[in-house]
Formats: sequence, structure tokens, C-alpha cells
Amino acid sequence: MRWPPSLRTRFLLLVIAGAVVPLALIGLWLTRTASRSGEDLLRSRLMETLDRGAQEVAGRWPTLRSGLISFTESAAVQHVLTEPAGAAQLTIDGLTDYSGALSALSLYDGAGISVWSQRSPGGESAAGLGPGLLVRLPVFAERSPDRLGTLEVELAMRLLLGDIALQTSSLGTVLAAFDPLTDASLLPLPFDAALLGAERFSWGGDDWITDRRALTEPALILVAAAPLSPLTAPFEAAARRGLLVLLIAAALVMMIAVFLTARMTRSLGRLAAAAEAVSRGELDRRVEATGRDEIGQVAGAFNTMIENLRRTLRELADRQALAAVGEFAASLSHEVRNALTSIRLDLQVSGEQLPDETAVKEPHERALKEIGRLNETVTGALELARSGRLKQVPLDLWTPLMAAIHTAGPEFAQRHAHLDVPEPGAPIMVAGDSAALEQLFLNILLNAAQALDEGGAAALEVEPADGQVFVTIRDDGPGIPAEALDRVFEAFYSTREGGTGLGLPIARRIAQAHGGQLRVRTTVGTGTEVDITLPLSM
Repeated sequence: MRWPPSLRTRFLLLVIAGAVVPLALIGLWLTRTASRSGEDLLRSRLMETLDRGAQEVAGRWPTLRSGLISFTESAAVQHVLTEPAGAAQLTIDGLTDYSGALSALSLYDGAGISVWSQRSPGGESAAGLGPGLLVRLPVFAERSPDRLGTLEVELAMRLLLGDIALQTSSLGTVLAAFDPLTDASLLPLPFDAALLGAERFSWGGDDWITDRRALTEPALILVAAAPLSPLTAPFEAAARRGLLVLLIAAALVMMIAVFLTARMTRSLGRLAAAAEAVSRGELDRRVEATGRDEIGQVAGAFNTMIENLRRTLRELADRQALAAVGEFAASLSHEVRNALTSIRLDLQVSGEQLPDETAVKEPHERALKEIGRLNETVTGALELARSGRLKQVPLDLWTPLMAAIHTAGPEFAQRHAHLDVPEPGAPIMVAGDSAALEQLFLNILLNAAQALDEGGAAALEVEPADGQVFVTIRDDGPGIPAEALDRVFEAFYSTREGGTGLGLPIARRIAQAHGGQLRVRTTVGTGTEVDITLPLSM
């Protein structure tokens, strides 16, 4: 992995750290918790089994102990302990209620010497539970605190535990009992009794857990054991299902993250590539703005920024070009004015020599008039080039407009085109420079004429309204292509072979110098319309 990692890699690492890792930890916790919960529940079941066993012993032992004490207080037992010779006549018939559960009884005198013993006729087989629990009770003389001996009884566990001694639960719980004096197992077990000495052990391919309870009266140890799998298996199965669901969820999260980050970083990649291209000067690059999210908004803002930058640079280039043109025009205007002054002086001198009735008099005067107009035009152009402003005086707009129409007439006639011109009406007063305005209208009319095919037509409309005058010049030429429309005001840009590309830029600058506007609208195949707006003089 390259360093520093890409934005997409960082997003994926964030998803892994924020979603996948927690899901994995939750899955691990579920697995361990399921096993632990099953074990805790099984231990509670073992405690319940031990409680039942202890309750059985606590309920049966007092009755059994009372019967045994009554037996020791009988005259026959008292007689045997005082006169051992009569031991042959002693039987356990007095304990008929327990004879089937008493494996053996023995009497010992005060010196601990056995004076009598007898086993139950059924014995161990009658109890059906193996060796019994040895219980020793003191034998006292009747109505005396003197101890005569000891009664030792071997109790079958069914006598103390009842049917619970042979019962097993649905979980496979095994109940065991041990004599604390001999550690002998008192109940039949399916496995080695030594295994119950640990809290858990393995047997039969399963893990078992144990719990124990020590009783004091009678002295007895109860142990309950059960396999883990019957109880923990459902928990573990549920945990595995939960883990599987979490893994699927994590996989879906990763797939969604990969898809979304790929889509998001793809857009950012295109944006970065476009920005890099722009830094190299490729201002025609654009970014596809998809969606309304933040990335789409950034892409839209980037496109707008590039468009504004392109427009700003184009306007700057126009200004620089027009500045160069202005500088050249200023130099040229100076030379033209000097030449015009010499021509005008020569014409004036020659005019003084002409007879009054000569036919040359009229064209001579017209030439002087045109030289004067040309001189004013050059002076206005020089002023505009120097300061961007013109000397504005109140004038009738019809004067420069009709002069421009008269000058552009031959261009329309050459193409056998028709120019529809309104009749001059009431004066339309504006503040401006007549020569500059004439140049403005002439540039637009010449462009319209040059756009016409043989026999085409153009029209000029003048309408004053709301403190402004609107001059519209439209033609039915081929129109301007959409890719060229945005550049028509660039200096030296022209779609016509041999064009200078200065007509519209100069015209717009003259309109702006008069506080007006110039707009171009076109439809390819239908024609072009130029709207000139100038403020009326108050």
C-alpha cells in the first residue's frame, strides 16, 4: 500500500475500524457469552439437583434416626450390651420399616468390641444401590447418661434420597454420594468415581462440570455432574447463527463501502484530474456534476469557476488587444489628422481659385465636408483610445444613424440586398459623440450587409421608451454558430475570411462609453439580431 494512502483507502480503513472490527468483536463476545451462559445455567441446574438431594436427606434422616434410637433403647439391645451372652436372640425385626434399606447393623460395647452384627436378608441387592453409608449412633443406658456402646448402621442411599437417587434429568445429570470417612462412592455411576473429584472433566467425548454439597447430619457428600453440550449446544448454535449474520452484515457493509467510496473517489479523481489540467492551462476542461451532494456541488462550483476564469482571461485578453489597438489607433490617428489637415488646406486654397458657377464647386465643398467629418471621427477615436471616454454633447440620434446608413448603402447595393430603414421622426436626443455613434452604427450595418447572401434583407428599428432608445438591426443571414457566439466580442476574432475582428468589440466599447449596452442574439439558419441600448438625454 502506497503512503500516504489514497482517500478511498482511508475511507475503507475508517469503515473497517468503525464497523467491521466492532462487529467482529461482537461476534466473538456472542460466541464466548453463549458458552459461558450455558455453563452458568447448567451450574444452576446442578445446584437445584443438590438442593433437592439435601432436602430429601433432611426430610428422611430425622425419622430414620428416631427409629434407630428407639431400637437402641429397646430392652433387647440394652441386654446384649450388658449381657453379651444374649446376643443370639437379638434381631432387627423392630426395624421392619427399614429392613429392606439397611444393609447391616452392628453393636459395639464400651470398649469398641463387636458384640452383635446382622446383615439385612435383602442386603445390597434389596437396596439396589451398592454399598451403604456407615452411620454410628451412641447407645446409652435406659434413664442414665452412661454410654453402653455404639450402634453402627450401613444405610442404603435410597433410604436417604428416595427415588431421586436413581433419577437423571433430561440434561443427563448424574447424582453421586460419597462417604466422607471412607471416600467410598455410594451410588452407581456410569464412569469412574474419581473423575468427580475435579470441577470439570472429560468423558464420553464431552466436557462435564460438577458441583458438590457437604452434609453434616448425617455426614454425607453429594456431587452432581452433567455434560455441557446438551445445554450449551443451543446457545452456541444461536451464537453461530448470530455470528454468521454479523459476518454477512460486515460483508454487506464492506461491499456498500467499496461501492460508495469507488463512486465518490471516482468523482473526486475526475475533479483532481481536471484541476491538474487547469493548472497546466487547459481551461476547456469540465467536470461532470452528478447528483446534488457535496461532491456534485463542488463539481458545479468548479465548472462555474473555470467558466468565470475563462471569461475573465478572455476579457483581459480583449482589453489588452483593444489597448494595443488603441495605442496603434492613437499613433495612426495622429498621422491621419496631419494628412487630413494638409488636404483640407489644399482644398481650401484651391477652392478660392474656382469660379462661382463652375460644376466642380459642389463636389469640392462635399469633399471638404467629408474631410471635416473624417477629422472628427479620427479625433473621437483618439480620445476614446486615450481615456475610454468621449466628449458628449446633446445631439439628435437620427443624425449619426442616417449618416451610417448612407455610408453603408453601397455595401448593401453590391450584394443586391435590401435594407429596411424607418423614416426619421421626431428628434431623439442623446448625449454623445456624433462621429463615434456613427462609427458604432456603421460597424453593425456593415456586419449585417456582409452576412447577407445575394438578394438578402436587413431591417433597422428605432424605438424610444422608458428613458432609453432601443436600436435593433437584424438580418436574415446564416446566423452565428453557437461555439463562436461567445467569442464575437474578442478582439481580432472573426468567422469571416478577411475580417479584422474589431467591428463588434469597438462598437460595444463605444456603446459602453455612452452608458449603453450592445447585445447579440442569433439563430443558426435564421439570422442575427443586434440590440443597441442608449440612455436618452434629459
